Amino acid sequence: MVPEGFTQTKDLTGQALPDATINIIDLTTGAIIATTTTDATGYYQVAVPPGGPDLLEAVKGSVKLEQITCQVEVGIEYDLGTADCVSTSAALIAQAMMDAGDNPADINCADIIADSNFDDVSGIVCATIKAGGDPTVSAAVQQAVEDFLNPPASASTPNPTPTPLSDAKAITAFDFKALEPNVIGAIDEGAKTIALTVPFGTNVNALVPTIVHTGKSVSPASGEEKDFTSPVIYSVTADDTSTQAYLITVTEAAAVIDIAAIPGVTVPATGATPVTTITPTAQYAGTVAWSVAWNPDDLFQSLVFYIATITLTPKSGFILTGVAEDFFTVAGAVATNPIDSGEVTARFLVVGASYGGGKVAYILQSGDPGYVAGEQHGLIATTDDQSNIVWATTTNDSDAVPGGTLITIGSGSANTDKIIVQNGAGSTYAAGLARAYDGGGYSDWFLPSKNELNKLYDNRVAIGGFADRLYWSSSETIAEYAWSQDFLNGDQYGGYDKYNTFRIRAVRAF
Repeated sequence: MVPEGFTQTKDLTGQALPDATINIIDLTTGAIIATTTTDATGYYQVAVPPGGPDLLEAVKGSVKLEQITCQVEVGIEYDLGTADCVSTSAALIAQAMMDAGDNPADINCADIIADSNFDDVSGIVCATIKAGGDPTVSAAVQQAVEDFLNPPASASTPNPTPTPLSDAKAITAFDFKALEPNVIGAIDEGAKTIALTVPFGTNVNALVPTIVHTGKSVSPASGEEKDFTSPVIYSVTADDTSTQAYLITVTEAAAVIDIAAIPGVTVPATGATPVTTITPTAQYAGTVAWSVAWNPDDLFQSLVFYIATITLTPKSGFILTGVAEDFFTVAGAVATNPIDSGEVTARFLVVGASYGGGKVAYILQSGDPGYVAGEQHGLIATTDDQSNIVWATTTNDSDAVPGGTLITIGSGSANTDKIIVQNGAGSTYAAGLARAYDGGGYSDWFLPSKNELNKLYDNRVAIGGFADRLYWSSSETIAEYAWSQDFLNGDQYGGYDKYNTFRIRAVRAF
């Protein structure tokens, strides 16, 4: 059976194209392989050899339409569809592709029609046919087909979209690297503020910041000296010229008070007027309250134990937080204060005053071992005698104390330790009994040395409670003897045997 097909060709107004010549052309050779004529209704039927695809050409007068047929097989009848300006445009593009060397079997007219630039060709072809021209020879159509196959550079390469300018404009770091240590700003990005705390005494009217930011520029510039006495506004400009302002605030850190000596409060002198304020320093001022209440005209009295309570007030730029316990000193007093506090208790001790579990027996003077200028240290004695007792146990009363003992002020406690090591624990001998005393809740009582015992004799009236008897010291003379003192006449003796029983008066140091 010879393959047959039929198609209907129409003009641009949608009407049939009767009496038109139909040519079937071999695309490879260009030869007409079949021809026929449409009937009065525009229909035709034509037999073609198998193969293809082929070019179908419809010609009537100056009108010429074309289309690419499908590939046909023997014994099958095909509807070739309608030849119009669209199919003509596709056929012209296909012919140009074959002229350029493309294989006809690889050309798909449906893909050509689906190309976004196809309408440019079909529009010109349709206009040419409507004007009665032959699109197969039209220069305008040929250029449109060329532009379709080889788009001009301007058409194939669109203008690139400009890259948007960045709107980044944040300060990410702000510090004063020249300060020691380096001061780093705390950035609050939400509030757009930066806070820095510099050491006390920093010259804040001439600081040079180092600034890191994400923008194009910052003003004032990084590295530019500025006065930060008041807050300063820094503005960051982005690449897109938008800006962001930051408020920079610099404060000085308060310094911990380091002036220890409190001036203006002196040892209460009999007949002197008490002070009610200290001499202000560069760091603090203060008021003074005394332990003894009096009228403004009252003066210091003799043999009175005065305590001054001093309340310190820091001046601007200084704080008490960080002050050590018992940091402050007052000339001639034992001064104490809690940690982080300016509440200072200054005890102006006098001999005979009740203090530290007993009575003040002696206050160290210049030249005494342990004396510190401007401070009060010395001995506290028990308020009563301990009973008569031997100096050493029977086992050791003829033996020298290992390591020896001293007679000086400040040696009584060490003497007591050595005697206890030799004689053992217990309170059956002088040093042991003195150490066992716990008056005031203290456990550091000891038997006074020869010179310490003599200070107790000198101040016996103020201390009170002494008998006109012999008292042991903790200082030995030789293996069998130790020093004692007669509280009737003040004489000291170094020739009494250690087995003698004398009175003792325990002391402790302050």
